[in-house]
Amino acid sequence: MKIIGLIFLLSTSPLFAAGKVLFLKGEVTLNSKALKKDDTLSDGDMLKTGEKSVVLVKFDEGSTIKLNEKSEVKVNLSQTKGKKSLFSMLRGTSFFKLDPEAKAKLGVKTKRASLAVRGTEFFVAIMDNDDFMCVRKGAVLVQDKAKKRVLVKEGQGVSIGKAVSKPSFLPWTEGLNWKLDSKEGDLENKVNIQEQYKSPLEQDYD
Repeated sequence: MKIIGLIFLLSTSPLFAAGKVLFLKGEVTLNSKALKKDDTLSDGDMLKTGEKSVVLVKFDEGSTIKLNEKSEVKVNLSQTKGKKSLFSMLRGTSFFKLDPEAKAKLGVKTKRASLAVRGTEFFVAIMDNDDFMCVRKGAVLVQDKAKKRVLVKEGQGVSIGKAVSKPSFLPWTEGLNWKLDSKEGDLENKVNIQEQYKSPLEQDYD
């Protein structure tokens, strides 16, 4: 009985948590229940934000995610055996960062593509007809459903519909709220992605 009790205690201990909530604003739920600061996330958890809401989570493997308003992401860690943080973006927008010194890798999946991080900071938006992603630092390898692979470098962005577009330099993405520390100010992203996205990949910035 003591052994069983010990196993239960260890399995529910924060030491085994995959991530910790560092900041939240507005309506944020974890598996449909209200989330609070310092709450922990683990494999299989579903994180969701309401209107004018934002949540910042730091994961043990060295990755950080900032989920913006009206967004939803699922944490998938069991597939990676602790060597990779893997997130499934279901809707909305999110900022991702991987600590440069982290030994683990970071991956993001949408219904249209898989993103493998080779850098540190990038942004993902799930749109009605396609997805959009851009890189602030480092590089991200994007693979669409047709297995086409494109390396997106710093300052570049791509759209992902039936296929991934050619990377383009998009200066407007520097205006996104890349802050991942509440001490630096408001973490809420005020840039209207829909308006900026109307034709960003059709503009010539070269």
